[in-house]
Amino acid sequence: MKYFIINIMALLLVACSTADDLPTSEDGVEIAFSMNIQENTSVSLLRSSSYDDSSIRCVDLLVFDEHQAFMERIQVNSIENSGDTRTFSARILPTGSARSIYVIANGRDLSGNDIINFSELSSGLSMESVAQLLKTTSLYAYTSPQCPLIMWGRADLTEVRSGTTINNINMIRMVAAMKMECETPTEENGLADFSLTGFTLLQSSAFGKVIPSDYTSSNSLPASVSLPSGIHYINYVNTEGAGVWNLASSNVTSDIYLYERSNILDNTGISVIIRGEYKGVDGYYKIWLTDGNKEPVSPVRNHRYLTRISRVSGSGYLTLQEAVAADYTADIFFEIIDNNDDITDIVVDAKYELGVSSNRVSFSGSGTKTIGTVLSTNTAVTLTAVADVDWITGLSFSGSGNRYILSGSLLAAPSARQGNIIVRAGNLVRTITVEQQP
Repeated sequence: MKYFIINIMALLLVACSTADDLPTSEDGVEIAFSMNIQENTSVSLLRSSSYDDSSIRCVDLLVFDEHQAFMERIQVNSIENSGDTRTFSARILPTGSARSIYVIANGRDLSGNDIINFSELSSGLSMESVAQLLKTTSLYAYTSPQCPLIMWGRADLTEVRSGTTINNINMIRMVAAMKMECETPTEENGLADFSLTGFTLLQSSAFGKVIPSDYTSSNSLPASVSLPSGIHYINYVNTEGAGVWNLASSNVTSDIYLYERSNILDNTGISVIIRGEYKGVDGYYKIWLTDGNKEPVSPVRNHRYLTRISRVSGSGYLTLQEAVAADYTADIFFEIIDNNDDITDIVVDAKYELGVSSNRVSFSGSGTKTIGTVLSTNTAVTLTAVADVDWITGLSFSGSGNRYILSGSLLAAPSARQGNIIVRAGNLVRTITVEQQP
């Protein structure tokens, strides 16, 4: 996995009460942002596209005042690209009061039309209300989300002044990704006689909630679904086969994208239609999304799901119509692996892994902060986190299994500073550098 670093040179403009007092461009101050976009190196894009799922074409900044009341939306269209660095500008009036910013990428189409209901925003709405309100426009049947993907991040400032810098804003894609592959063929698993053609989805969400339910920080990847009101579902193909198919090459497909939804194990839940040849006979198979305990898998934003076909023992349905109407196919076996890519810095020994979602995080202001996600597979030892500075306090873990959220408190900063948090599990150690602005 790697990061794209996107530097945003932002000059945000706030309207004043009278025309005579309206600030000009000279009144603005320059703010530098950088955003982290996690890229999974296993992503394969077999279809032709000008964008991949780490592309940013446009940005909307939603600015909130010190009371977390909505002030304005700032559209950014002109983005300069230089390698992995992208820059753009906007304007804001300097202030000694706090500002919070929702950073939303790719919320408009190529014609500049909103694909998010930004028009429903009104002055004074709380950050929570905005998080509950914003959703994408509904997809038509037989279509799917396409790149560039909508992403969300959050930045907080204690004040706006010349030279203010916000680094390492983590951007979270609002869709999940799914791909398919076959296990290595053996005489026992039947895959030597099977060739994967492609797959598609039934009963996927037609639209999605832009901002996750935990809108307080984008430093950790959501673990559960965030659902918009009025949700309904669409099929990616019709019964004649027209629509969205992700085709395979050498028994591996590209990613297909889908909005979050709560899943159930019947034909009103998400189904996967697989097309393939078994012993030379073309057929269609239908599976429901289940984990190793036969519990439903609900797709969560920014997670990548690999459906791996492990065994085939017979031909599928002869027609797509039969497969769509069926419950599931008994002649195909699979496992679903959640390759979510929030752990970007990882160390391993012969037996265990320890990883963190980012080895560098930045904050403005003081108080309780979400540092990030920690993965520790050695559950027999105590996971610890210790700061090497006295202004980082109250470090604690929440969660269960082998994945935890690390939180802590930052004391007020008189000036910009940085310290380190040392995360340890047995003999494995990771270091997180914390940058703090006043």
